[in-house]
Amino acid sequence: SFLQKQFEDSCPFKLSSGQKKSLNEIKKDMESNKPMDRLLIGDVGYGKTEVGLRAVLKCVLDHKQAIILTPSKILSHQHYEEFKDRLKDYDIRVELLTSQRNKKRTQLLEDIRNGLVDIIIGTHNLVSDSVQYKNLGLIVIDEEQKLGIVTKEKIKKISSNIDILSMTGTPIPRTLNLTKLNIRNVSIIDTPPLNKKAPITESYSWNDNKIKFVINRELKRGGQIFVVDNNIKELYILKDKIETLVPNIKIAIFHGKMKADDIDNIMLDVLDKKYDLILASTVIEVGITVKNANTMIIFNAQNMGLAQLHQLRGRVGRSNNNI
Repeated sequence: SFLQKQFEDSCPFKLSSGQKKSLNEIKKDMESNKPMDRLLIGDVGYGKTEVGLRAVLKCVLDHKQAIILTPSKILSHQHYEEFKDRLKDYDIRVELLTSQRNKKRTQLLEDIRNGLVDIIIGTHNLVSDSVQYKNLGLIVIDEEQKLGIVTKEKIKKISSNIDILSMTGTPIPRTLNLTKLNIRNVSIIDTPPLNKKAPITESYSWNDNKIKFVINRELKRGGQIFVVDNNIKELYILKDKIETLVPNIKIAIFHGKMKADDIDNIMLDVLDKKYDLILASTVIEVGITVKNANTMIIFNAQNMGLAQLHQLRGRVGRSNNNI
C-alpha cells in the first residue's frame, strides 16, 4: 500500500540484504490464504525488530490488530517507546498493556475489545483470558525461547487462523527441529547492518586498574558503559567500588525487580545520557538498546551460559557510533 511504502521509504537506515529477503518472505506468507507460522532468526543486533515492525504495520493497514509479546517488562517498554516513536506520524494507536490492575487498564481492555487499539505490546498477560481482541491478525513473539510452556499453550489457543511471527537470536533445538520437519517456515537474517562492527571480547580476572582504564577510555570518547552482575545485592556493592575507582561517575542501577515506572524513568535518563554507566542484572540481555554504549564489563561470566553471554555481548556496538 501507499502508506506502507511511505513508511519504508522514510526509514532512517537501509535494510541489509538479509532483512529484505526475510521481509519479502513474511509479506508473501501474510498475503497467502494459509495462516503464517514463521520463525525469524538473526544474530543479536541484526535488525529483527525492524522486520517485525514492518510486518506489524502491514497487518494494521489491512485493518487488523497486532500484538507483540515479549518475555520481559523491560523489553515490552523498549518496544513500546520505539514503535510509538516510529509510527507517530500515522493514525495508528500503540498501547502497552501491563498487568497492573487499575482504571486505566480496565479502559484499555475495553478499547482493545472494541478494536480501538491497533498495536498492543506486553508480556504473557497479552494472552490471558481477560484480554479479548476484536480482529486479531498477527502475533509477533520476541525471543520465543524465553517464554514458558503455559504462555505457549495460551498462544496456541488464541492463534487459529492468525499469522504468527516468532523472532529469536538463539533458537532452541526443539524450535530448529520444527523448521527442519517443515512444520514451520524459517527466515534467516545472515547479514549484519551496514557499519556494524563485531565487539572485541577479552577475559580477565578482577583487576582494579584494568576496570578503571576500560571505564575511563569509554568516558573519554563520550560513550556509555554496561556493567553486568546477575546478583542484584552485589550491584549496590559494585556501585560503591566503581565510584571509588572513578570519582564523579554517574551510575544507574537496573534490574528486573524494579517497578515499571522506575524502569521507564531510568531508561529515559540513560538515553538522555544523564548516566555514564548502567549497572545491571542479566535482565538487559534482551531488549535494552543503548546506542551510545560500546563497552560492557561482565562479572562472574563463568556462571552464565554461552547463549546468555552472546545475547549480552549484542547489547553493545548497536550503531555506527562505536569506535
